[in-house]
Amino acid sequence: MLTFEKIHEDDRGEIYVVIGALPEGRELTLFTTRKGYARGGCIHRKSGENCAVIKGEIKYWIGNQEPVTMSRGDTYYIEACTPHYFVALTDETVVIEWGPVPEEKKEKYQIMRIQVDRINAERNQNRGM
Repeated sequence: MLTFEKIHEDDRGEIYVVIGALPEGRELTLFTTRKGYARGGCIHRKSGENCAVIKGEIKYWIGNQEPVTMSRGDTYYIEACTPHYFVALTDETVVIEWGPVPEEKKEKYQIMRIQVDRINAERNQNRGM
């Protein structure tokens, strides 16, 4: 049986951890994200990470590559030690990520995290917050 545990909610949307979905302490995370907001700016040193768009469309910045636009049903594998973040291009976007253990998900990649924070601050400013 799977359990969805909400672990965060803010102006961007919600984050859930899906308990019981993966073996060996691996974590499956579900993000709901509003249009124009960014998520991530992290790096996982030991494990790669899978990403799938369940609903909507995102632009994904992965390492030094050109950004990748992903839509419902698209998947992507991010190699270990590769920083990444995404921006929702549609409202009520739903993305899942899985692979790393929870401890790995805590490390932020400063250059990308600054970009994520800037995008979200601009989005909030444009909303009159």
